[in-house]
Amino acid sequence: ELAQLLDVRAIDELERRRSFTSEKARARNADELAQAIRDLGDVPADLDVLQRMVTGDAAAMLEPLVRDRRVVAVTLPELEQHPVRLVAADRWRLYHDALAGRRPGRRLQVQVPRLVSPLRSPAAPADGPQRPTDREPAGEARPAVAQRLELDTVPAAAVIPARWRRPQEPARAQREIVARFLRSRGPVTLYELADHTGFPIGALQ
Repeated sequence: ELAQLLDVRAIDELERRRSFTSEKARARNADELAQAIRDLGDVPADLDVLQRMVTGDAAAMLEPLVRDRRVVAVTLPELEQHPVRLVAADRWRLYHDALAGRRPGRRLQVQVPRLVSPLRSPAAPADGPQRPTDREPAGEARPAVAQRLELDTVPAAAVIPARWRRPQEPARAQREIVARFLRSRGPVTLYELADHTGFPIGALQ
């Protein structure tokens, strides 16, 4: 009955605003993208997803964040879609310990994303750009090369300051992750929540 009283359009607009995908809420620079990632808790490590959250070039905004280790990655192993997520570096331990019950005995390691470009086409010259008459008409620019994210795994101590590596109680960490997700969404089911967090239905109940 409550669901029937809710305005679907209002809910959709609220979700777009809180997920930073509405026109007015999109990040305009690297600092705003970093804040959006932190507010959401985690976002898929996918440039196409990030592009919907920004005004401008997502890769260009993300590059200084990964270079300066302000954003790192975590893997939610139970998820089939977008299991690798970007998180603020100071939230990394929260996610690590929320998942620690399923990954016991591992030393602290962190996944560090980096932006890479696809390999140059074999037809492209290695010694610089072609003359316009070689391959393409004068005045026509080549399309930009799409970048992608790759991950390196390194010791956490090399990336995460000690004050951000303090242990978190797993159940509390899970509750905080769930609460942050719910703040950016309208009504959701337990199954939708499990699809996002990878936490078992029993734990979410």
